[in-house]
Amino acid sequence: MMLPLPVLILPLVAALLYALAITLLKRAVGFTGDLWGMILVINGIVVLTYFPLFFLDGSPIPWHLTYQPALVGLFFLLGQVFAFKAVVQGDLSVATPALGSKILIVAVLSVFLLEDSVAWTWWLAAILAMVAFILLGIGQPGKRRNTAVTLLLSILAALQFAMVDILVQKWAPHWGVPRFLFFFSVAGAVYALALLPCVSRSRLRYAARDWKWLLWGSLFFALQGLALGWVVGYYGMATVVNIVYSSRGIWNILLVLAIGAQLGNPEFAGGKKILAFRVVGALLISAAIALVSI
Repeated sequence: MMLPLPVLILPLVAALLYALAITLLKRAVGFTGDLWGMILVINGIVVLTYFPLFFLDGSPIPWHLTYQPALVGLFFLLGQVFAFKAVVQGDLSVATPALGSKILIVAVLSVFLLEDSVAWTWWLAAILAMVAFILLGIGQPGKRRNTAVTLLLSILAALQFAMVDILVQKWAPHWGVPRFLFFFSVAGAVYALALLPCVSRSRLRYAARDWKWLLWGSLFFALQGLALGWVVGYYGMATVVNIVYSSRGIWNILLVLAIGAQLGNPEFAGGKKILAFRVVGALLISAAIALVSI
């Protein structure tokens, strides 16, 4: 079966946008020290980015099904909390690829919640990805505990985001994909308001430099989510989409190598052995993508 081109292209674009977003957002929270305020801003930018989607579908809104985007919005926010906590307290080159555990979770959930059949090559790709996670989780001796916590948080985030993808594939067609994406983004933003008491700087009084990193990172995060939601909503195939999307681990390693030092993120300084493990892990993810692409 030939895969539709958007099923390959859009997740690759989303993967690059995610790697850019998470790199900039880690820098932003490094300046502000305010993770919860950052999540509030991100959800506000997501709603603004998704707002035009409301007008792209003129079909009646099934108000009796409002629990559906409300539930997806909750998973979306929880995924952000776990993912950004992992990124802030650990290495990007561990947290970002480890989020690829979402591949296996989506494959399993597709069987049980969507009653999809998953090709054997997709299962093999998921196994390769899991081996990659083991390699990516090998940390420097003094950072092993930190690496383990980062992996745990990343896997919890992957579970939340996997539920988002599965439920978008299951429920979005009943709403129209654009409107469903918009409504669950609104729900996520409303839930994010519960974080207001945790914001460390009153009224988000960040320096102009901090806002630059935060706004660009938030925009890239919103666009990658839009690309993923669009392709899963219209084409389904959540498993194969996420295998391709796992390339964000590769993009992130390349970004850390290329501009990490300039952004105050020298993860690989003096750690050639660790870099080797993570590069091999990234190559295994590439092999997984190849399995579902050919």
